[in-house]
Amino acid sequence: QLCEIDPNDVPAWHTLGMINVQLGNFAEAAAAWRQAVIIQPDFAEGHCNLGNALFSLGKCDEAVNHYRDALKIQPRYYEALSNMGTALDKLNRLEEAAQ
Repeated sequence: QLCEIDPNDVPAWHTLGMINVQLGNFAEAAAAWRQAVIIQPDFAEGHCNLGNALFSLGKCDEAVNHYRDALKIQPRYYEALSNMGTALDKLNRLEEAAQ
């Protein structure tokens, strides 16, 4: 309801994503985090979480893009870096994953 009341409330979208992950609704979580990063493009955690949801949906290429976005914003975001390596490994892009 908070997202409907204020569609620009990034913390509400972020929380909605977290709730959906807990429920196993990765597509809904991805949609919520996508909205959060549209509103606030420099939201590194939102990009990383969106990447995680996309990875869970088997969309590894798209996940890698969001991990990269998170790292552009916050270069020492180790969770995003680790998750990007995992996604690249899944895509059999081992040279990139090793880096």
